[in-house]
Parts: sequence; C-alpha cells; structure tokens
Amino acid sequence: MRLLILFCAALLLGAAQAAAEEPPCSPESKTPLVLSSWTAKPGKFGTEVQFALRNASGHAVKMNEALLFFTDALGNRVGIGGVIVPPDIVMENDAEAEVSVHTIGLERLLKADPADITATICTTALLTADGVKLEY
Repeated sequence: MRLLILFCAALLLGAAQAAAEEPPCSPESKTPLVLSSWTAKPGKFGTEVQFALRNASGHAVKMNEALLFFTDALGNRVGIGGVIVPPDIVMENDAEAEVSVHTIGLERLLKADPADITATICTTALLTADGVKLEY
C-alpha cells in the first residue's frame, strides 16, 4: 500500500512538472521531423498513440530528441505533457516511419473529435548517420 501511495505521489509530481512545460515550438515552426498523421486508441495501459513521421532534415538520421504535443481548438494542452518520440528511430532522408507509443494522461484524445485537436512535433536535436549532432 505504501508503495502504491509513493508511486501515485511521484506520478503527480511528474505530471505537475510536465504540465508547466510549454512546447518548445509551435505548429507553424519548421521542424526536421514532420508529423504526417496520428491516431489514438485505448491501449493495454493508458492510451496508444500511433503517428507517422517524415524525415525532412536533409540527412539520414539515427537518433532524435523530440516531443509530440496535443492542443485542443481552444488552445488548451491535451494531457499532462509531451509524448516522447522514441529516440532510436533510424530514418533515411525523406523517409517515413510509423511509431506507436503507450502513455497515460492522454485519454481525452479518445473522446475528442480529432478535427478539434492539433498535434505539434518539437524536435530539439538529431544525430545524423554520419555522427553529426544537429540542434534546433
């Protein structure tokens, strides 16, 4: 029981910190990883978010540092923070990758009309296949 309470307290603390974090970019920002599409469905644990990314960096990429944020039509953040894009996605230039992540705190995506939700991907760094770190 104590372990459960400790886990919940840690989860709430993390949620409060994530909620305070603003997306480091806007939907209009140019980004080297372009979000092509997204869907959400109930997952075994929380929500499963599936999305397609296209590499528009001009380089083959072997690692990324990126977050996916959701905002509703009123400008409110959906969820408690950004969805971490798995960092070890290998992509050739102009190639697309299908990604699936399971997360908690995005149950609203299951109820809201997708037309009322904007997804924004914020890329802060890429590691090219040549080993060059690009920062954005």
